[in-house]
Amino acid sequence: MKRSYAISLLRSLRENVNEEFVDTILSNTETTEEIIRQRKNANELKLRLKEIDKPENILLTKFKVLLSGRI
Repeated sequence: MKRSYAISLLRSLRENVNEEFVDTILSNTETTEEIIRQRKNANELKLRLKEIDKPENILLTKFKVLLSGRI
């Protein structure tokens, strides 16, 4: 439930964060290389979210599953 809500919030911020970047985060696979890349993307997302002043941003930053790169 939390995961799907986090995904929904991220999609609502797609244009603000960068559409291609969001698509990359949401297209997670389970290889070691992809997990490393997802963690880097999660860190980048944290930085980008700090620059956005929207209610969705505040809610999205509370989802540790997303920000840990485990989507």
